[in-house]
Amino acid sequence: MYENIFKGDKMNCACNRYQTCTECRNAYKETVKRERQILDVIKELERPKVLGIEFTTGELLDLLYKDAEEYIKGSKVSILRNTHMNELTPKTNIPQEIIDAVVVDFINFVGGKRGCDVGMYTKYLRKGVKK
Repeated sequence: MYENIFKGDKMNCACNRYQTCTECRNAYKETVKRERQILDVIKELERPKVLGIEFTTGELLDLLYKDAEEYIKGSKVSILRNTHMNELTPKTNIPQEIIDAVVVDFINFVGGKRGCDVGMYTKYLRKGVKK
């Protein structure tokens, strides 16, 4: 309805009542404002920021995947070394399968929040396993 309001320097009223209808002009401005807000939200979803650096969803997931492959190798030692940051004791027995499941679930969660079905499995954390 409002797409033909502006033509050249003159404003054409969408309701055809008169050439500079305030109601139509305000409706047009409000529509443009809403469209810009929606585009801003979409841009934020498409380019998540990590520590102030913008990534596409694919770039972020690739980064998480590569870091997870590296992390998983020493994850049990790291978790037990950092017991001051969690509620475990240094003698806690943590099955590697549980650690792998949590890491994979987190990566799938991050992708899902950004509208991406990652479909990552724990077996993908091992080098040489085809994704």
